[in-house]
Amino acid sequence: MKQLLLDIKEVLDTISDVKYSAMYNNQFESINQQDPNNYFAFPLPAVFVEFDNNNTPNYIGNGVQIYEPLVVRFHIGMEQLDSGTGTLDENLEIFDLKNKIYLAFQNWHTEGSGTFNRTSEVQDYNHNNLYIWQMEFTTSYIDQFAIEPRGGIVKDPPTDLELNTSFE
Repeated sequence: MKQLLLDIKEVLDTISDVKYSAMYNNQFESINQQDPNNYFAFPLPAVFVEFDNNNTPNYIGNGVQIYEPLVVRFHIGMEQLDSGTGTLDENLEIFDLKNKIYLAFQNWHTEGSGTFNRTSEVQDYNHNNLYIWQMEFTTSYIDQFAIEPRGGIVKDPPTDLELNTSFE
């Protein structure tokens, strides 16, 4: 899944409004903590990518497994203290950012993955001065990390085979 994450981050890097992207590790919670030693600083807007914990791989064969379905969750966060519209605590720009991410990933796929399809969205209300949106895409992913034979030698098949067929 490492390569899938890197491919997703590569797409996120093309969205000019996204200043930071990384694998999700509950980063927004560290902003709420008052202890300065636990504070993890990152530029906003930021997007963190999470692979749902409930994904169970199924064995296909030959050491290959498939995650189907695979839920990929985007944690989109931005800070806006005043939008300049006269409404102090209303950030409508989060909708523009989430729509850019939706357009970038809807029907997107990369090597080993199925097509991404948005299946859920929810707003996260538990962070001071932050607007956080969670967007889920459902896809599938083929994991070939343990493909067999491991440590074997890949050799092209012989090409000197000649077939003669005749019909009577």
